[in-house]
Amino acid sequence: MRDILSIVFTINFFLGALAGALFVTIRNGIKKFRYRRWRKANERRREENKRWRDEQDTKNPENQKKFIDAVDLRPQRLLNGAEYYVFKPIEEHLKNKPGYVRVMAQVNLGEFIEIKKKGRGGNQQKKKAGESFNSKRVDMLIIDSGGWPKIAIEYQGSGHNKGDAKQRDIIKKMCYEKADIHFLEIKKELNTNNKAHVDSIKKTIDDLLLTSTFKHVVLPQR
Repeated sequence: MRDILSIVFTINFFLGALAGALFVTIRNGIKKFRYRRWRKANERRREENKRWRDEQDTKNPENQKKFIDAVDLRPQRLLNGAEYYVFKPIEEHLKNKPGYVRVMAQVNLGEFIEIKKKGRGGNQQKKKAGESFNSKRVDMLIIDSGGWPKIAIEYQGSGHNKGDAKQRDIIKKMCYEKADIHFLEIKKELNTNNKAHVDSIKKTIDDLLLTSTFKHVVLPQR
């Protein structure tokens, strides 16, 4: 009787072990199957996301042509009406000055301000600093006969009170000061039909062109 019970116990033990091993094998197989399915789906998603990012990448010239081709373009004024009425007397005034002093319009700061290669800050800091001001624009820029920037001119019209315009102006002023480029700020109250106002612009420009250290001037003066 004991031999029979021993045999039954042994059989049950092996059957239990076999069932346990089979269960573990099946469970692991299901896990592997689910993992492989998840990995393939994840790879497909990554490929689709990469393909989408590549298709939307505006640094790619082919994409640039595709995006431009999909819209209609038209010319727009480089300067708005009020800015242009400030630009004209400045341009006329500079034409009569000796040397080749000129006024430019809507210039990116990155075109006339650069970060000193041997100055403060590491490469990453310099990169971030450049990204912070390179694409910002000055309304008008006076350059000397050697092409060096001398006076940055901002016309503070109604648009300068919208959104983050004030913060942008603060950042631009910071750049002008650090680069030793004079900053002439012209408020919308200045009337270009007023001879005294126009004369004040001309005199201020003449004075600034003779000044070497940074100066910030606001017109009309109160």
